[in-house]
Amino acid sequence: MAHDVILSLDRPDGLSSRNVLPVKIEGIQPGDGPGAAIALSAGADRLLARVTARAVREMRLREGDALFCDLKGDVGCTRKHRPLAV
Repeated sequence: MAHDVILSLDRPDGLSSRNVLPVKIEGIQPGDGPGAAIALSAGADRLLARVTARAVREMRLREGDALFCDLKGDVGCTRKHRPLAV
């Protein structure tokens, strides 16, 4: 699970990060606490990010939404093309 991920409805501008990817939400799984797991796809790559439930509500995130993901340089992703269990 990627912890150093920022999700954005619009393409971020003016950041030092060069790891901004267009992604699609494949699934949203609310957690037991204040967080949610977000399954994302970027082409053949899959990511699993954790965000707050408040961010999900305020951004009105839904499965199928297209958005942008800003990854910190040491965050990894998988190339396996298989659905993530969220």
